[in-house]
This record gives sequence, C-alpha cells and structure tokens, in this order.
Amino acid sequence: MRASKRSVVGDRPNVRAASTPDELLPGEGLERLIGELIEHVPSAMFAMDPDGVVLQANARFESLVGIPRDGFVGAPLGERLVPALSRALFRASLGRIRSGESDTLSVSVETGHGSTLTLECDVRRYGRAEKSPWLVTVMRSRVERPADELRPYDAFAYTVRRHDDGRLVLDDGDHAGAPCFRVVYARESKCPRCPVDEAIATQRPVETAFFDPGTCEAIVVRALASGSRARCERVMLTRSALEEITRARVDARVEIAGLSTRERDVLAHLRLGRTLEEVATLLGISHHTVKFHTANILQKLGADSRLDLMRILG
Repeated sequence: MRASKRSVVGDRPNVRAASTPDELLPGEGLERLIGELIEHVPSAMFAMDPDGVVLQANARFESLVGIPRDGFVGAPLGERLVPALSRALFRASLGRIRSGESDTLSVSVETGHGSTLTLECDVRRYGRAEKSPWLVTVMRSRVERPADELRPYDAFAYTVRRHDDGRLVLDDGDHAGAPCFRVVYARESKCPRCPVDEAIATQRPVETAFFDPGTCEAIVVRALASGSRARCERVMLTRSALEEITRARVDARVEIAGLSTRERDVLAHLRLGRTLEEVATLLGISHHTVKFHTANILQKLGADSRLDLMRILG
C-alpha cells in the first residue's frame, strides 16, 4: 500500500481515534484535537502538514529536542529545527513521503541541548484528504558525532604488576610505578571487581565489564596474567556500539524463535515498556489480540513473563 494512502484508520496506526472523518482538513479545531490525541502517546510525536509545517507536538518530543513547543509549532520543520546542511536531505525524505514511496522520515534536528539528533520517524496521514496532516512518531534517535569521533570503540593496552607491598601499578610507559586505577581510569581507589587481582591470583584470563559514570559508556577490561604481572586491554564501547550490539542480539533471538511479522511489531513496543493497552492502541488491534501475540512471544523466546522477556533480551 502506498504511504500516501495510509492513515490512522488503516492497518498500522500510530494513534487510533474513536471516530475519524473520511475527509479531514487542517484547521484550528483539528489541530487542537490532534494535540490532545498525541499528548497521551508514550512516544515522542508531532504532527505536520504536507508542506512540513509543524502543527502540534507532544511533551515527549519537546523534551527530546530541548526546545519549548511554542518555539517551533506553526513554523516549517526544515527551517526551524533542521540544520542548513541537512535541509536538502530532509526535503528529499519529505518528497518520498508525499509521493507514496516511503512512510519513513529521516531528519536531523538541532536541539536546545547543543547537540544534533538524527531521527528515524514513522509517518501516517490522519485522514484521507490530500491535505490531511501527517502524524510523525520518532522510532529511534541518535546523537550525531563529528567524523573523527565516529569510532565504535576506543582500545588501550597496558601492563600492570603487583608491587611488593601489594599495590597494583603500571609496569610500562611514562606512568610506570603509578597506580593503574588512577592513570587509566581517573579513580582515587581500586576499581570494583578488579580483573587484575583475579587474573594474578588464578593465573587465568579474566574479563569484566562496568560503566563509566562520567560518560555512561561501557568499559570492558581483559587481563591475562603471567606471574605477578598482567597484560590488560581496555575497550570503551560507545553508546551507538552498545545499541547495535543489543539490536543484533535481539534480532538473532527473534530470527531463531521464528516470530511472525505481527509478533515482531508487538515485541518492539513491549521492549519500550509499553502496556498491552498502549500496544493495542498504537497497532490498531484489540487488547485480546495483543495478549494472544504476547503469549506466543513468551513461549517462543522461552520467557515466563514480560519481565523475564526483558531479561532474556538483555
């Protein structure tokens, strides 16, 4: 089905109204109605007309972009939020939606937090008229980084030795003799679950992971001991790399389990923490049908409950 023909009364709505006229035209009353509808959707969402003018936005979208709604509602999205260098790509993406070639909007926005976000959005027309507004749901977002920062990980190797007094110090480089936790991790005390301690004690390879509280990025440390020394490799995984690892892990489990297309749709919403009622509303199906699909998902993935499902999917 062509995207230009799809609407919230179609097969995969973002918002399901109790009743929707066959022909909806932009107007103050309609914009107010849309605003009330999307405010209760548990996703960042906004509405725009076919020319790209933002008609309404919910609080979650306002929080995502870090700009008060009155700063962009009523203005063209491409001029108010999209960086100048990304406007051509935005216009091209908008053109594919108008022509019915796509129902996905890719757009970069400048936030009030001083960063640039790339948004992947699902777009549905609210009504069937040519000038009916579009409801735009943000499915995923990521922070854009300069080209020289686009690294999936930051690796660093070093050697640690156990000092005669039991302290763990660097054995090479400009900081030889200094505590490894201070030089490598900027800590004032030994790292929790120190892999070097265990590697030297057991003389076996040890690998551990923890989060850097400053950057919220994952740190994986592998220590290989030889006597009182341990060769270590520290790998810092960026948020984008972690997201890709999680996505790949989930995709692999879903593929093995043989989930149907509709079960995958339901699972995508469950992973976002949505209730069965919210999933039913967003997918335009009954609460009973969502319960049926959820039961199949739990059985196929070997989970006892939705909480256990989240544990399995990591």
